[in-house]
Amino acid sequence: MSSALFSIITPCYRGTATLRRAYESLAAQYGGAIQFEWILVDDFSDDNNQTVALIEELCRVAPFPTKTVFLKKNYYGSRSTSVGAAVATGEYVLILDQDDMIAKDALRIFKELIDKYSSVANVIGICGRCVDMQGRLIGTRMPRDEILANELEIRHVYKTRGEMWQCTRREIVQEYFSDFVPGDVNGYAWTRIARKFQYVYTDRIVRQYDTGNPLSVSNTRKLGNIDAKIKLLHYYLVNNQDYLERDRFSLVMYLQQYLRLTSHIGLSLNVAISKVAPQQRYWAFAIAPLARLRAALDRTLKRV
Repeated sequence: MSSALFSIITPCYRGTATLRRAYESLAAQYGGAIQFEWILVDDFSDDNNQTVALIEELCRVAPFPTKTVFLKKNYYGSRSTSVGAAVATGEYVLILDQDDMIAKDALRIFKELIDKYSSVANVIGICGRCVDMQGRLIGTRMPRDEILANELEIRHVYKTRGEMWQCTRREIVQEYFSDFVPGDVNGYAWTRIARKFQYVYTDRIVRQYDTGNPLSVSNTRKLGNIDAKIKLLHYYLVNNQDYLERDRFSLVMYLQQYLRLTSHIGLSLNVAISKVAPQQRYWAFAIAPLARLRAALDRTLKRV
């Protein structure tokens, strides 16, 4: 049995351009008292075995424990976290994309707050902030440095915007990622988790996102995986009206994105709006022209 506090899962797919720097950011963490393992899950990369070869090379030279899982077919990223969590032995799981980097003090920050809040019930992890490659915060600051809350409260009561990164109890990740189908995105798990559990949120930086790389997992300029994104948006809108009614800005943004994406799968406006909560339909009709205009622009700019 591993003595690692953290299991860091990296889903991989055609990762030769960026995976090495993710490794280097982890190597910079090594050497202290905080133990971790790195779990690499290759989602059947179709690049003449180059990603697999790089994974094997990095595991050979890594000074910390590593594990690998090589999937036999491509699941569009939907199984990587669940199969990684299944072999994890750390108390907490983190998901580090192949094109991102962990901040130098991230694991120390996580452990410090885990220890500080260890006696608080219903807390399943710690969630920190992310910066881009230029070191700029992605989003807005929290009203104070530490807040005990669920993600819905953070986003819609405290109205903190932007990217966040969490470490989560292993058993929770195993449970909520186990029912993913091909194409499902991680937000589908985090949204359901938010209805039941709390995190300690901190404004301290724990992760660096590559938002400029056109092949980046974190890049949002190119639309992809549209069906999964619609599934997540619909679930979020229908199940979180109690929070969204306190944050009309987010409600309108989510509705706009939902109507924009449903346009790309040929769903009529009336049918799309009929699927959201009754309290949201007025806003949906109001935002519909802009949403459909954005969808037309997507097609013009070949984002889909």
